[in-house]
Amino acid sequence: MAIFLFVNDEFAKQSYFRLLLLTTVASLLMDGAWLGMRSRGGKDDQDANGLEGSVMLFSLWMAYISLILKVVMIAVFWRTSLDFADIREQRNLLL
Repeated sequence: MAIFLFVNDEFAKQSYFRLLLLTTVASLLMDGAWLGMRSRGGKDDQDANGLEGSVMLFSLWMAYISLILKVVMIAVFWRTSLDFADIREQRNLLL
């Protein structure tokens, strides 16, 4: 939805960016809870051996990277929702 709104700005509304902000915050909280529960496995975890262990480690690293990128996207959506009227005015001046 975010890519669609950034590419097709004639369909964009300020409320859509606020909705994106809220859903991204909810997703960030859910990911944080999942990582919190998953990190409690410890070193005695039976699943953390061999190939499964490397896949689990990879998925944990991707989850941490996703968490960082979601924080960045929250900042972008928040800033866009605040400056939405200015963006529309600048676009109209350029056309």
